[in-house]
Amino acid sequence: MYLQAQRDHSRLDLRLQGRWRSQELQQVEAALGAVDLAGLKTLHCQADTAEFDLSGAWLLHNFLARVRGAGISAEFDGAPAVRSITAEMGRATFRSGQIPATGPDREIVGEPVEAAGERLRITAVSVGNPHCVVFVDDPAAVDLPRLGPALEHHPMFPNRINVQFVRVDSPHKVTIRIWERGAGETTASGSSSSAVAAACVRQGRTGRDLAVHSPGGVLRVEVGPDYALRLTGPVEEVSRGTLSPDLLSRLRRGRSRP
Repeated sequence: MYLQAQRDHSRLDLRLQGRWRSQELQQVEAALGAVDLAGLKTLHCQADTAEFDLSGAWLLHNFLARVRGAGISAEFDGAPAVRSITAEMGRATFRSGQIPATGPDREIVGEPVEAAGERLRITAVSVGNPHCVVFVDDPAAVDLPRLGPALEHHPMFPNRINVQFVRVDSPHKVTIRIWERGAGETTASGSSSSAVAAACVRQGRTGRDLAVHSPGGVLRVEVGPDYALRLTGPVEEVSRGTLSPDLLSRLRRGRSRP
C-alpha cells in the first residue's frame, strides 16, 4: 500500500496505490490519520490505482467523512476497486456431537469408514455446517458422482454432510473437489475451503496459512491456534439494482418499531 501526498498551500492531493487490505488496517489507519488537515480548504483524493478489501474501503470512507466534517471540500477521483473480502468463519470443531455423527463422543480425525464399497479415512469437521474431508492422491481421478452421495448419505451422518476430496500440494497449497450436501458437485465453497484447511492443520499436513485451489478459483484460509478461521477471497461486481420506494418505506417502518 502506498499513499502519496502533495500539498500546495490550502490544497492537498492524495494518491492511493497498491493493495489496502484488512491485514494492514493499522497501517491504513496510521497513514490516513497522519494526514494534516490544518489550514486545508480542498482535498483531492485519487484511488483508481488502489485495490481495497471492504475493511480498507470503510476506513477510507470514514477518513473522507472526517475531512468533510471539518468543512474541507473533498474531491474524489476514481472509486477504489474492492478486489477481496475477508470474513471470520468461526471456529472449527471435530467433535462428533457437533457434526453431528453417530457413535460415542470423539474427535473424528482419520477415521475409517466404508462407502460405496471402498474403505476411506475421513476427518469430520463442523464450521457451522458439517463437512467430511478425505485426503487422496488425485481429486480429479475420484469418482465424485459415486463417492460424493455415498458419503453425504452415510448412516454415520444423520443430517447428511458436505464432502471434500483433497490433495496436499505443499505446506501452503491444497487442491480440492467438492460434493455439496443437497446440491451435488460444486466448483467453489468458502465453508468447504475453511473445513479443509482446519482438517489439514489438525492432521499436521500443512501450515496454518493455506491457499485452497478448487475448480472455481483460489481462496486463502488462515487457521488460528484455537481453530478460528479467517477466509479471504476475490470479489467483483456482477450487477447493480435499485430498491423500490415501497420496500424502503417498509424497511424504515420495521426499523422504527420497538
